[in-house]
Amino acid sequence: MRKGRSFLQGLFEVTARAVFKTYFRLVHRIRVEGRENLPRSFDKLIIISNHASLLDGIILWTYLDMDIKILVNRGRARELLLRPFMQNRYTVQIDTLNPYSLKGIID
Repeated sequence: MRKGRSFLQGLFEVTARAVFKTYFRLVHRIRVEGRENLPRSFDKLIIISNHASLLDGIILWTYLDMDIKILVNRGRARELLLRPFMQNRYTVQIDTLNPYSLKGIID
């Protein structure tokens, strides 16, 4: 179990990843290639997806066995339909109109 997670959090993550992997494989036919190119150990790592989709963060979280943070536009995160999904330990809301909003995340 990863540091800082309870048993229930770990169980939720394993279950959610399995459900998402099944969904992405069957519905979107996602294939993961190049995982061996990721460093095995690191202090900080930035992964930038090349598509502007609401699923990008979920796809990365599902297939990378890492404790990641997903940056989301603060305006999008406050939308009524998305709000319940954006209040968790995996998302960090940023103001995309303010270039200094990334400074605290990078430091």
